[in-house]
Amino acid sequence: PIGTKKSGWGHVITPPDHWRGMKIFNGTEWDWYGATADQGFLYYWTKYVKKSVSLVIKDDVEQWEMEHDGSLKMRELVRGKLKEYGCSVGKSRSYMPSPYLDFIHFTGGSKPWHQNVTVLNEGIRGKNFEDCTGKQKWYWSLLEALEDIGMSEKVSLDFILGHRESPAVGISTSAIQRSLHIHWRLQNEWRKYENLEDEPEFVQEHVQQLAAQNSL
Repeated sequence: PIGTKKSGWGHVITPPDHWRGMKIFNGTEWDWYGATADQGFLYYWTKYVKKSVSLVIKDDVEQWEMEHDGSLKMRELVRGKLKEYGCSVGKSRSYMPSPYLDFIHFTGGSKPWHQNVTVLNEGIRGKNFEDCTGKQKWYWSLLEALEDIGMSEKVSLDFILGHRESPAVGISTSAIQRSLHIHWRLQNEWRKYENLEDEPEFVQEHVQQLAAQNSL
C-alpha cells in the first residue's frame, strides 16, 4: 500500500477501532488479504475519508458515519437481517450467510468469459437454471439480459475466449510488468504523472504525507 502496514493508505488504525475479518481474525494493521489492493483502498476511502460506509461482516452490518465534530462513529450494528433478502445463487457457498450466498466469485481461469462458448451453450441445454453451474448461470443470465433489451442479434459473444484466439497483447499484465510498474511508482513517490498537480487529490495528499514522514 501507500505507506506501511501501520499507516496503510494514509490512516493509522488506533484501538478500540479495528478491522474485522470473516473468521476470528481482526486487527489494526493493514495486513489483511487485499489490503494492498482495491479492498484496502476502498476500506480507507469509505471509512476514513468519506466517513460513511456500511460494512458487511458475515451476517453483521456495521453502519459508520461522521459525527458533528468530524469524528468517526459506528451508529448501528445490525445482526442476521440480510438472510431475509437472499437469493441463494451461489449454491457452492451454502455454508455462508447472505450476502455471500447471493453471488458467485469467479477467480483466475474459472471466469466464464474464459470458457468456450460452444461448451457453455451445450451446458445449459435442457437444464433448469438452478441446476446449472456458476459459469452456466452467468452465461444463461447474459443471454436473458441481451434478449430483454433486444440485443441478442447485435452483440457478438466473441469476447468469450475459446471462441477465438487470445488477444495479441494478452489478457492481463504479466508478473514482470506489474513488478516493473510498482518499482517505477515507488521510485516516483507513488506518483503516476510527471506533474504532481495532475494526480488525483488523494495521491497528492499521500505524497505530502510521505514527504513529511521522511523529513522527521
